[in-house]
Amino acid sequence: MSDPVNFKRVFVIASTMLAAMSSVLVLYLDTTSSSMGDEPDAASEVLRQGAEPAYPTRPEPPPAISSYPVLEGPLTPPSLLPIELRPATEPIRETLWPLHLSYQEAKIDPGYYRTWLEAKNPGKHFRAVHAIVTGYCPCPICCGAGAHGITYTGVHTSREPYGIAAPEALINHEIHIPGYMFESEPGKFWKADDTGGAMNDSWSNSHVYHFDVRFMSHYWAQRWWGYRTMTVYISQ
Repeated sequence: MSDPVNFKRVFVIASTMLAAMSSVLVLYLDTTSSSMGDEPDAASEVLRQGAEPAYPTRPEPPPAISSYPVLEGPLTPPSLLPIELRPATEPIRETLWPLHLSYQEAKIDPGYYRTWLEAKNPGKHFRAVHAIVTGYCPCPICCGAGAHGITYTGVHTSREPYGIAAPEALINHEIHIPGYMFESEPGKFWKADDTGGAMNDSWSNSHVYHFDVRFMSHYWAQRWWGYRTMTVYISQ
């Protein structure tokens, strides 16, 4: 008959083996974590070296465009006409012509402005003249008590509220006045369709060109345009 099992001895041996296995497992985990900590990850290395992030930078916004007042004068009437213009400040290829040139840019460099205007109208040539330019509307204040809303060439201002009045000798001539109603059609010119005593007297008495640009109301003729002395371009 075999000897009875000593349960106390079996429990001691099992506890000893379990403690040994636990010690071996803890030692293994410590060794593994130490070896992994020796190699920093890529993100930590970037931060440690102070490298710039690889994101595209946003470009600086363009400088704000200064606005210019549209009202001037009264100014001294210009001298005899026509005038000679100096050439454009620098040659520019046709593909680089700006879409718009402002009234202020025309004042700064009228020679460049004329070259730009002819580039916008191939086959046309413009003569530059000093001129007085005022604003008017078809009301009795501007056109006298007999104003009837029909221009010298028979245009009804109710249908054509915009246009140019010029000395009678320039009726139906193509005229470009910088700054007048060209926001949607850069380089556009108008055929003079009206005239008046002030324009004819200015030319016959002192050989000074005087043009009147037409608006829909007296308020806008005075407020938006007023009185200016400037360079005007007449198609040849």
